[in-house]
Amino acid sequence: MKFDGWEMQSIYDVKFSSNEVVDEILKDSKGILLWQYQLKHLIRMFIGDIEKAEKLQKLILRSAMHTEPRIEKIIKKFMFTNNLSLYDVLNERSSPILRLSNPNLQGAWNLYKSIKE
Repeated sequence: MKFDGWEMQSIYDVKFSSNEVVDEILKDSKGILLWQYQLKHLIRMFIGDIEKAEKLQKLILRSAMHTEPRIEKIIKKFMFTNNLSLYDVLNERSSPILRLSNPNLQGAWNLYKSIKE
């Protein structure tokens, strides 16, 4: 699909393995990680302290999603069931367009157009 000259991957084209916990947290966006609050919920599965969870969330968002080796090492240790790590979730389910931005009109429009296809 093209959107204002940009090629946009349909949300239904994203392939990922099912995981009950992750699927529940991301159900509002059809299993795709779109919003910062979703990332925060995923992190809170492993870190109970809100301030520490928010600090890690900011580090992930600042590190080009999670590619900084120090961040990658940390989030690979956060394991959901079936050998699925938080790192895997970020790689498999992150929206290539919205990149975990807060919900906004442009993001909502992109999501709507993507779902509509």
